[in-house]
Amino acid sequence: MFEAGDDTVMGHEFCVEIIDLGPGGSATSAVGTALSVGDRVCSLPVSAATGTIHAIGYSNVLPGGYAERLVLDAGLCLPVHPDVPTEL
Repeated sequence: MFEAGDDTVMGHEFCVEIIDLGPGGSATSAVGTALSVGDRVCSLPVSAATGTIHAIGYSNVLPGGYAERLVLDAGLCLPVHPDVPTEL
């Protein structure tokens, strides 16, 4: 599934800001809260967005946390409390 000689963007630990929501325009987090554009989240570093499980940050298909943009599964996202700085 992962080819070490092919391109990849590393980064399996991240805190990101939601800039868009997928089809339907609504999403629910792993804890059942609604997610909105502008919310900050962290996520388990896996995704099934392509129909196959990929490890985010260790995939040739989905980029990791060092990328400008990520594709995340809303159901694996956890909201980050507003009092917690992004860099932590």
